[in-house]
Amino acid sequence: MGRSAMSEMTTFRWSFDQDIEHFAAAGYSAVGVWRQKLSDYGEEKGVELIAEHGLEVSSLCWAGGFTGSEGWSHEEAISDARQAIELAAATRAHCLVVHSGARGLHTQNHVRRLLHQAIDALLPVAESLHVTLALEPMHPAAGAKWTLWGIWFDRYLRGRRRRRERRAYACPHCSGWHLTSQSKRRH
Repeated sequence: MGRSAMSEMTTFRWSFDQDIEHFAAAGYSAVGVWRQKLSDYGEEKGVELIAEHGLEVSSLCWAGGFTGSEGWSHEEAISDARQAIELAAATRAHCLVVHSGARGLHTQNHVRRLLHQAIDALLPVAESLHVTLALEPMHPAAGAKWTLWGIWFDRYLRGRRRRRERRAYACPHCSGWHLTSQSKRRH
């Protein structure tokens, strides 16, 4: 089958161990891991099960919600994202998928500030653990209205990449191998 990955999001009703067993049996070389399923199964046991089946982790989904859209405070969302980065390192995931969170009733300046603060807090952790953060946008028709993506990407991420190579990339398809060439490297 070559290099291909299957996301656990596609098998919503299967358990983590069913996903790993079936994906490996089907010939996939990697799995896009959903944090909730891994947590339900047990993180240490899950890391071992992935290794036993010879699978790589193409992505770990997800961290974010920095605007409070998931019911967490900004600090709680950053703390959760730090834990997700550590888990991505433990699974040797090619990337951690990061969602900004819905804009809600915040002004554009405020949501921009929230996302800047979150990314600035997370990048040093990601860099130290060799984890690539993959910022996944919503569809452009929804992104400008519903997420921080539409108001943040051009001003912040592109400017950061010009100033210094960082471990944050924009990628529309993080559950497979279609990442930026920089994030495909094995770290």
